[in-house]
Parts: sequence; structure tokens; C-alpha cells
Amino acid sequence: MRRLLLMAAVVCAAGLLLLLTSVTGLLERLELLSRDARQVSGLGQKVAEPEVAVAWIDQESIDYMRREGGVSFPWPRSIYADVVRFLRNAGAKAIVFDLLFGEPMNAEDDRLLAEAIAEPGAPVILSYIMVGWRKGGFDEDETKRFEARGRSQVDGPDAPGRLDGVILPIPELDAATPHAGFFNVDGDIDGVVRRMELVRRWGEKLYPSLALATVEALTGQVARFENGVLHLGERRAAVDAQGRLALRFRGGAFAFEHVKLVNILVSVTQLAEGQEPLYAPERFRDRIVILGANAEGYEDARKTPVAVRFPGPELHATAIANLLAPDPLLEAGWVVPSGALGLALGSAIPFSIAAVGLGALALLGALGLWTAIACFAFAQGIVLPIATPALGVLLAAGLAYAYRLIVEGKQKRELRRAFSSYMAPEVVAQVLKSPGGLRLGGEEREISVFFSDLAGFTGLSEATTPQELVAFLNSYFTRMGDHVMRESGIIDKFIGDAIMALFGAPLARKDHALSAIAAALACKRELALVNEELARAGKPAVSARIGLHSGIAVVGNMGSQRRFDYTAMGDTVNLASRLEGANKPFGTAIMASEVTWKAVGGAFQGREIGKLRVVGRGAAMTVWEPLAAAGAELPFPAEFLAVYEEALGALRARGPEASRALFERARALQPGDKLVQAYLKAVADPSWDGIFALDSK
Repeated sequence: MRRLLLMAAVVCAAGLLLLLTSVTGLLERLELLSRDARQVSGLGQKVAEPEVAVAWIDQESIDYMRREGGVSFPWPRSIYADVVRFLRNAGAKAIVFDLLFGEPMNAEDDRLLAEAIAEPGAPVILSYIMVGWRKGGFDEDETKRFEARGRSQVDGPDAPGRLDGVILPIPELDAATPHAGFFNVDGDIDGVVRRMELVRRWGEKLYPSLALATVEALTGQVARFENGVLHLGERRAAVDAQGRLALRFRGGAFAFEHVKLVNILVSVTQLAEGQEPLYAPERFRDRIVILGANAEGYEDARKTPVAVRFPGPELHATAIANLLAPDPLLEAGWVVPSGALGLALGSAIPFSIAAVGLGALALLGALGLWTAIACFAFAQGIVLPIATPALGVLLAAGLAYAYRLIVEGKQKRELRRAFSSYMAPEVVAQVLKSPGGLRLGGEEREISVFFSDLAGFTGLSEATTPQELVAFLNSYFTRMGDHVMRESGIIDKFIGDAIMALFGAPLARKDHALSAIAAALACKRELALVNEELARAGKPAVSARIGLHSGIAVVGNMGSQRRFDYTAMGDTVNLASRLEGANKPFGTAIMASEVTWKAVGGAFQGREIGKLRVVGRGAAMTVWEPLAAAGAELPFPAEFLAVYEEALGALRARGPEASRALFERARALQPGDKLVQAYLKAVADPSWDGIFALDSK
């Protein structure tokens, strides 16, 4: 419960910080940057539609007309009349002017363009602009003409008219076509264009953008907005609350096919003179042609995710392509849920995974998974937030780890100092991960129990002072305890000169038997070094007996509410203790039960001691003496072990008499081996049933 409360407190605190970044606009900017990265990477990017082309009034076109035609830019509008007729005759689907004809020029030229626009054939879509320095049109007539172009949809998108003024095409042109749209383009909070407004509200009416007006003219349908969806005949496209279309770019700048307007004009002249045109009319058949400027002093460019200077006409081309497909990006709007998920993960993982490194990897893995999901979704045209959950994770995880460092860190350092003297580091880490496990109580667990006792300690105590004896014991316990803990065991207790250790608790391990035998062999090797040091000091040697058994035991903290110890209880513990004492009559250093020995497979070399019945236990069991790790040097000659095993085989197969000669031969090879001596004594007894029975602990 305490941990849940801490997690909740971290989520709340980090949530407030996340909200603060949202209020300041920082979160939105970060989210837009993550979106731009996906856009630039080309995820889900489509090839520009061939049915959309852009006819550029570029510098070459302006220079040519001034040099060859003697006209400066802006050109006489009769020139555009020739272009409109050429494109109509070529079979173009629509002709879109991303140019503003807001001021009258030569009356005759204006009339010629108006007549060309009004002629039957491909629709011509004109542009107008919304301005902020006046309300309505230039005069009452322009205001009325603008009002007449609006359409009523009370429940349409919330697209407020931030700009209350308008500049329409001159009356002659405005009257020549019913199709017109605003060509204003606004960026996001950072000035980057990612969305295109499809409508703007002026008064009580909605007005279409140039792109929307073009698609309406092509389809003969009037757009309708409902619950964040644009309905255009059979087409459906997602829009935001302001009626904006999230652009799905077709590539960088100039992705759509572009032609030079001057070459169209040359082609018009060539056709009139009966020559082969520079641009064959078939090139424009069934195409939407957008006319725009891209020349020095007349450049129309915007900053976008895919290009710093993205041509304005191509923004309209992109929006038109998105509407016709339809395939704009779908902005899922999962900011709040994803932020909540990030906060939850950023709080839960640090409190659930004790290892900071592992916790950090888990957090990175979670962020990586979400990023992969978001990238996959983007390739399908769905925009999922990345920065919001990532920032949520970082804020919550930062607070959680700060708490652990300051508060829990102090507590755990104290616990670590207390436990590290008798637990292996990884076991301490497990305890620190779940301190609640230190309360009173026990659980059944399969473990291996290690009992060790010193022999010859009385002689050593008589040859040393009390201070030297204490120093020896402290050194002995430290050195033996190090080997136990190195194998992930814990020192359960010291009893006089004896050691009780557990493997497989409190940190559960499947290889606890293997660890117990490895620790026992390491202690045996360490004892040889101890005796070398005693010999150099002129002190008598000591020996140690170790008993090992594996099985089910009750492990946990046992004692009173004020004082308790982590220990194990049960028959498994008692039998391990009996096996420690059973080493004495056989002269063995380590005795492992058959359960323990079988659990390690072929990881160690050893010899079978035989069947043994200990005090307090009716059933006999086979016990083994571990000798060395697999492949390591053995303490006995190979010939001796071979003869010993042959003697055991003869005993089982043919009886005591058949084995006696082999045991005699083994004794000759290893005269001091007490186990062989015990067998020789046993096989000489006619009443022996093949089981060694111990009558004392």
C-alpha cells in the first residue's frame, strides 16, 4: 500500500510538471518536432499524384516575356486568357490560380480573361486573401460579393475568422466563375506549416480554401463537416476542430510535376503558327494545373517539416491531393491517455525494479516500443504522440529515482550494511527489493542446507590464547562465509565453531544444490590454506566436516516481534546436520545426500559412500562424497577410485565376501582412507545388511 501511495504521489507531481510544460507551449513544440522527424523520415510517404501539376511563373518566364514580348510583370491578363484556353483545349480537369487579381489593370485585358474563364470546359478556380487591416471588402460592393460566396453551416468547425477583411478578384473575374477560395496559409505555434485550413468563418458563414474550392469544383459536391470529418460526396477526410487538414506530404519541395508558364505561352504561339508545340496538349489532359509564382521578388514559400522553403502553390497541391485520395494524416489526439501512460510507467518501473540499470533499460524498452508503434501508425497515416509519453516517463522516473536516492537510498544503505556480512550481494539486492519480506512468517521452499563444523578445535584452543582464538575464528568465519556468499548462499547462523548456510533462499534458485556443493569444495580448499598458515605459526591443524542436503523446508523470519532471525526449519535442516556429523566415522570431509548429488548432474566428480541410516531417521539413504569439479584434479589417484568403485559393484552384485579382496586392494593403494577401512570392517561382519547405521549424532 505504501508503494502504491508513493507511485500515486509521483504521478501527481510529475503530472503537474507535465501540465506546466503544456501550458507554456513547450510540450506542443516537442510533440511537433517528433512529428516532423517522422515526416522527414519518409514513413508512409506517397508519390506525388501525376494528375496534379504546377505551372510556374519563374524568373525565366518573367525575363522571356520582358525580352520577347516587351511586357513586365505583372503581365497583362490577356496572357492568362491564352493560358486558360490552351489548358482547356488540352483537356485539363481544372485550372487553379494561386495568384491574386485584386486590382484592375487594363480594362480590355481584364475583360478577355473574364471571358476565357467563363467559357465552358474545365472549371477555373480563383484565389482571394483574408486580411487584417480592414473589416469586409474594399467597399460595400466587395463586401456584398464576399458575403454571397459564403455557405451556412451552423454546426460547422470552429474556424474563427482571425482576419476580418478580404481582397477578392476584381468584379469582372469574380463574376466569371463560381469557384474561389482563400489562399492564406498559417503555420503552427512554431511557424511551421503542417496543416491547411479548409474553411474559415466570417460572420455566420463558412468560406472554403483554395484547395477545398478546387476539389468541390471537380466533384460537383459541397463540403459538409460533421464530428471532425469532412464529407465530400463519397469521400471522407479527418479534420481537427478548426477544420484543418493534417497534410501528408508527397516529398520535399517541387515534388509535383512542374512546368514553366513561359513554355506554355511559347506552345500557344507555336500552335497558332501551325508549328509543333514545345508542350504537347496531351501533357495536360485530365490534369489539375495550378498556376503560381516562384521568381525573385515574387517567391511564395513557407517553412514545412520537409523543406525550409516550401513553395506555396505546392502546399495547395498537397492539400488537393490529400482531399482527392483521400489520405490526409489522422491526428489521433491521444495526448492525455499517452501522457497518463507515460506517467504511470515512469512511476511504476523505478519502484518495481530494484536495479537502477535494469529499470532504466525497462523504461527505454517501453519508450522504444511506443515509438515503434507510433512510427508504424504514422506509416499508416495515423499521428500518435511521442513527446508527451516520453516526457511523462522522464518526469515521473526522475522524481521516482530522486525519491529512491534520497529516502529509500538511505534506508537501503543501512540494510545493506546489516545484511552484507552474511548474504551474497545478489541476495541482499533481492531482500532490498522487497523489504516487506523481512516481517515474521515463513514459506515452504526447496533449498539446500549446508552444515559445517570444525574438528581439532580443542587442540587449537589449548595452543592459543583467548585473543588469538577469537581472531582465528573471526578470520575462519569470514573466509568460509565469503565462499558461501560467492555462491549466492546466506549465512544462517554461527553456532560455536559451526556454520549453517542456506542456498535457494531468500533468493529462489533452481541450481541451489550445485551452489551448495561448489561452496563446500571451495571451503575445503580454503581450509587447506588455513592449515598451511597454522603450520607456519607452529599451531596444530584443524579439519572441517560438511553436510549437505536438499529438500523442502520452511524458510522465513522466525522469532519474536522484537527479535527474529531469517532461518530454515524442518527435516531437510535436521538431515543436513546429521550428515555433517556422519563424516566422522568415514573420515570424509564433505557428505552430500543422494537428493543433492543427483540434482547437480555431472557438474562434479565424487564417490559414493554407500547407504546410511542416521539417528532419528528410519529410512536409509545413499550418500556421496563430492571430490572436485568436473574435469578438475582429484585428491585420490585414479587407480584407487577405480578399484573402490569396482569393490562397491562387487558388494552389490555378489555380496560382502566377493568385495573383500577388492577393498583390501583399495586399502593398499590408499592406506589412510577411513571409508575403505569402514567397509572392510563391515564386510567382515556376517550380520551386516549393507547399510551403515549411526547410533549417535
